[in-house]
Amino acid sequence: MSKFVEIPPEDYSRTAFDKFSPQRGAFDLDDARALMWMSQLAYESDAAATIKQIAPLWSLERVKQLSGLGHAIDTRIIVAERAGCTIVAFEGTDPALAANLLTDINVRLTTDDVHRGFQAALMAVWPTLEADLRARPKPFFFTGHSLGAALAVLAAEKASDAGMAPAAVYTFGMPRAGGPTFAARYNAKLGDRTFRLVHGGDTVPCIPDAIADAAPVVFRHVGRMLKCVSGGKFDRNTPLSNIDSDDPRFVAGVRENLRNRFNAMLAGRFFAPAGPGALGRLFAFLPFLIRDHLPDRYLRALEP
Repeated sequence: MSKFVEIPPEDYSRTAFDKFSPQRGAFDLDDARALMWMSQLAYESDAAATIKQIAPLWSLERVKQLSGLGHAIDTRIIVAERAGCTIVAFEGTDPALAANLLTDINVRLTTDDVHRGFQAALMAVWPTLEADLRARPKPFFFTGHSLGAALAVLAAEKASDAGMAPAAVYTFGMPRAGGPTFAARYNAKLGDRTFRLVHGGDTVPCIPDAIADAAPVVFRHVGRMLKCVSGGKFDRNTPLSNIDSDDPRFVAGVRENLRNRFNAMLAGRFFAPAGPGALGRLFAFLPFLIRDHLPDRYLRALEP
């Protein structure tokens, strides 16, 4: 992947997995923090030295990178074991990778009521991933950021249908992955163990959206959402949404970002926060609705 999504090893948390508990079962912010860091590590698919350095610090074992390539498809996954469980993290969108962008914009629905681009991206790697999981210990945890979050959800359903249902699915900045039939089907299987985190005015969870339910193509979210304000922290005392929540909606997200921008200007903040990595300083010039989506904003919002 490119320098847009990679960060140097020294910026990785050494304590990310200190409070991770595969036996917990229910939602917990300590597990969310660990899995968001794992989602960031999945972005290092072309930085083998970073993965090699970080894996032992988090007590990760049998670390394997899987990939699937196809026409306008580049899907990458990192699978690892820790404390008797298996973690599957899907790489998200790299804005410098045309294949990822083409996957994102292929928004037609399949006959299974799934986002066509996401389904194609998953199927490019699913046979390899399924075979790998059958040789791994349960419980399984699926996670991902952005595009990776949508792929984690689609993979979770396939794993469930194959008798390998994950113990939990943690997603960060996830776009809608399918329509109402898919959402109902998924939620009946995994809605109570799928946790969807949204930071501030992140615009990606607002799309694709029909804007009005009368539109010809309607997408729906799955799982239970936890949201925090822009630049704030996720609060363990805030209840998760109901499983049938479709928030955040596109129009509401536009309004929120206008408020965020206005309040920032009143406070004398004309630029977004800079970020980590080689290109982190450029992040300050991004619109807030995009800046709130980047992985480091989620990582900061999950810090204790």
